[in-house]
Amino acid sequence: IVKSLETLDDIQHLVNMYLFARQAQLLFLQRLPRDVVNKCLTYVKRMHKVRSNQAYALSSEEGQIARLKNEIWSVSACWDLKSASEMYTSRLLQSSRQPTAGPPASPTRKSVLGVNE
Repeated sequence: IVKSLETLDDIQHLVNMYLFARQAQLLFLQRLPRDVVNKCLTYVKRMHKVRSNQAYALSSEEGQIARLKNEIWSVSACWDLKSASEMYTSRLLQSSRQPTAGPPASPTRKSVLGVNE
Protein backbone atom coordinates (compact mmCIF):
# COMPACT_ATOMS: atom_id res chain seq x y z
CA ILE A 1 0.00 0.00 0.00
CA VAL A 2 1.37 3.38 -0.99
CA LYS A 3 1.59 5.93 1.82
CA SER A 4 2.44 8.94 -0.32
CA LEU A 5 3.35 9.98 -3.83
CA GLU A 6 6.82 10.97 -2.62
CA THR A 7 7.52 7.30 -1.97
CA LEU A 8 6.67 6.52 -5.58
CA ASP A 9 8.95 9.28 -6.84
CA ASP A 10 11.82 7.76 -4.89
CA ILE A 11 11.48 4.37 -6.57
CA GLN A 12 10.21 5.35 -10.01
CA HIS A 13 13.67 5.35 -11.61
CA LEU A 14 14.35 1.89 -10.16
CA VAL A 15 11.11 0.55 -11.60
CA ASN A 16 11.99 2.05 -14.99
CA MET A 17 15.45 0.46 -14.93
CA TYR A 18 14.00 -2.90 -13.90
CA LEU A 19 11.44 -2.84 -16.72
CA PHE A 20 14.13 -1.89 -19.22
CA ALA A 21 16.36 -4.75 -18.02
CA ARG A 22 13.54 -7.26 -18.42
CA GLN A 23 12.77 -6.00 -21.93
CA ALA A 24 16.44 -6.24 -22.87
CA GLN A 25 16.64 -9.78 -21.53
CA LEU A 26 13.58 -10.81 -23.54
CA LEU A 27 15.06 -9.32 -26.70
CA PHE A 28 18.30 -11.23 -26.11
CA LEU A 29 16.28 -14.43 -25.61
CA GLN A 30 14.49 -13.73 -28.90
CA ARG A 31 17.93 -13.38 -30.51
CA LEU A 32 17.42 -9.71 -31.35
CA PRO A 33 20.64 -8.08 -30.10
CA ARG A 34 20.36 -5.16 -32.52
CA ASP A 35 17.00 -4.27 -30.99
CA VAL A 36 18.56 -4.41 -27.52
CA VAL A 37 21.24 -1.93 -28.59
CA ASN A 38 18.73 0.44 -30.19
CA LYS A 39 16.41 0.25 -27.17
CA CYS A 40 19.32 0.82 -24.78
CA LEU A 41 20.56 3.90 -26.62
CA THR A 42 17.07 5.36 -26.66
CA TYR A 43 16.62 4.59 -22.96
CA VAL A 44 20.00 6.03 -21.95
CA LYS A 45 19.42 9.22 -23.95
CA ARG A 46 15.96 9.68 -22.46
CA MET A 47 17.06 8.99 -18.88
CA HIS A 48 20.13 11.21 -19.30
CA LYS A 49 17.90 14.08 -20.34
CA VAL A 50 15.45 13.54 -17.46
CA ARG A 51 18.25 13.31 -14.91
CA SER A 52 20.00 16.37 -16.37
CA ASN A 53 16.82 18.41 -16.06
CA GLN A 54 16.46 17.28 -12.45
CA ALA A 55 20.10 18.17 -11.73
CA TYR A 56 19.69 21.70 -13.10
CA ALA A 57 16.80 22.25 -10.70
CA LEU A 58 19.09 21.63 -7.72
CA SER A 59 21.44 24.05 -6.01
CA SER A 60 24.84 24.70 -7.56
CA GLU A 61 26.90 22.12 -5.68
CA GLU A 62 24.17 19.47 -5.50
CA GLY A 63 23.40 20.00 -9.17
CA GLN A 64 27.02 19.56 -10.16
CA ILE A 65 27.25 16.29 -8.22
CA ALA A 66 23.98 15.07 -9.75
CA ARG A 67 25.21 15.94 -13.25
CA LEU A 68 28.46 14.03 -12.66
CA LYS A 69 26.55 11.01 -11.36
CA ASN A 70 24.34 11.21 -14.45
CA GLU A 71 27.36 11.18 -16.76
CA ILE A 72 28.87 8.24 -14.88
CA TRP A 73 25.58 6.34 -15.05
CA SER A 74 25.24 6.97 -18.80
CA VAL A 75 28.75 5.79 -19.62
CA SER A 76 28.40 2.80 -17.31
CA ALA A 77 25.09 1.77 -18.89
CA CYS A 78 26.61 1.91 -22.38
CA TRP A 79 29.68 -0.06 -21.25
CA ASP A 80 27.48 -2.72 -19.66
CA LEU A 81 25.49 -2.99 -22.87
CA LYS A 82 28.71 -3.46 -24.81
CA SER A 83 29.81 -6.19 -22.38
CA ALA A 84 26.42 -7.93 -22.51
CA SER A 85 26.42 -7.80 -26.31
CA GLU A 86 29.91 -9.30 -26.45
CA MET A 87 28.86 -12.07 -24.08
CA TYR A 88 25.74 -12.76 -26.14
CA THR A 89 27.72 -12.79 -29.39
CA SER A 90 30.39 -15.13 -28.02
CA ARG A 91 27.74 -17.54 -26.70
CA LEU A 92 25.89 -17.40 -29.98
CA LEU A 93 29.09 -18.22 -31.87
CA GLN A 94 29.85 -21.07 -29.48
CA SER A 95 26.38 -22.51 -29.89
CA SER A 96 26.63 -22.34 -33.68
CA ARG A 97 29.84 -24.39 -33.52
CA GLN A 98 28.24 -27.00 -31.26
CA PRO A 99 25.07 -28.39 -32.86
CA THR A 100 23.77 -29.89 -29.60
CA ALA A 101 23.96 -26.66 -27.58
CA GLY A 102 20.81 -24.72 -26.75
CA PRO A 103 20.23 -21.00 -27.22
CA PRO A 104 22.71 -18.68 -25.52
CA ALA A 105 21.92 -17.63 -21.99
CA SER A 106 20.79 -14.08 -21.51
CA PRO A 107 23.01 -11.58 -19.68
CA THR A 108 22.30 -10.80 -16.07
CA ARG A 109 20.19 -7.84 -15.04
CA LYS A 110 23.15 -5.90 -13.63
CA SER A 111 25.23 -6.36 -16.76
CA VAL A 112 22.43 -4.90 -18.89
CA LEU A 113 21.51 -2.08 -16.57
CA GLY A 114 24.76 -0.66 -15.36
CA VAL A 115 23.43 0.43 -12.00
CA ASN A 116 26.21 2.13 -10.03
CA GLU A 117 24.20 4.12 -7.57
